Amino acid sequence: MSIILSAQDIGVRFGGLHAVQSVSLTVNKGEIVALIGPNGAGKTSLFNVLSGVYAPSSGAADFDSRPLAPRITARAWLTISGVAIFAGLLGALLYNLQQLWQVGIIDLYRYREPFSWSAAIQTAWGFLKSADSYLALPILLGTLLGGLGAVAVWQRIISAPHRMIALNCARTFQNLRLFNELTVLENISVASSEAISGPKKFELLKFVSLDHLANSPASSLPYGLQRRLEIARALATEPTLLLLDEPAAGMNPTESDALMQLILDIRDRGITVLLIEHDMRLVMRLADRVCVMSSGELIAQGTPSEVQRDPKVLEAYLGAEHVVHTSSGDRPR
Repeated sequence: MSIILSAQDIGVRFGGLHAVQSVSLTVNKGEIVALIGPNGAGKTSLFNVLSGVYAPSSGAADFDSRPLAPRITARAWLTISGVAIFAGLLGALLYNLQQLWQVGIIDLYRYREPFSWSAAIQTAWGFLKSADSYLALPILLGTLLGGLGAVAVWQRIISAPHRMIALNCARTFQNLRLFNELTVLENISVASSEAISGPKKFELLKFVSLDHLANSPASSLPYGLQRRLEIARALATEPTLLLLDEPAAGMNPTESDALMQLILDIRDRGITVLLIEHDMRLVMRLADRVCVMSSGELIAQGTPSEVQRDPKVLEAYLGAEHVVHTSSGDRPR
């Protein structure tokens, strides 16, 4: 299998808190991979890096052999330098504006009638070249601040979530983010824009069993169907990789089983799936591979049966005492 998503030594820090520490994983095309772990393990923080919501504090990730956060190109450096120089000159102008106005405008106006703009410009230029203008400091500070600002803006642009859509990657969120006042079809249309035609939108609604509710407000749908609508909205962008953040949260066993079949159908359409999930019944029946996180670190990965037997996984979920009892043959209390 070829790799569609690769993360190398991803780290996420919030001040002194290390939410994710040196996590490396791969997702192959056509797989369903589950990311599991106790609450606070860092799963959503890692998801946010992989979907462009966060920029990693360290490490890098590639999607379909393309970096999620590409390095600054020569053209970008040129633009950043231009912004920095302009900011420096503007800072110098603002810093000396009062003196320039006095020397180049007010003083000249007292002695010249009509007013001579050419003389004002020449006087101002002479002032700027004089040693008394103190231009070095404002130019230096303006260039520094302008350059830092330009780098920050560039970094935000290249790591923005909408860039992931252009890379054919879509995601859902743990908390529903539907447009409740819009209809089911309108929610699909907002996501797809011109990406898919009208007939394809209805075909997509039929695929998720919502075609009979196309003109119903999203807020009128039961919770399980709202989850389906959110998945359909992500599918409307025609992704090759779908990230699902706890899609079965709040569902009963019947809804969970229906969701599992939907995810399998999505995989059969050629879409790779990476999901965060706490429903272990669903994970163990659905996933091809499972990656387990605890305290910001990746502690195990493998097939569902392999991770179920891993002592580190048992300890993370059930505590060291459970592992001791199990390994000694005693029935855990």
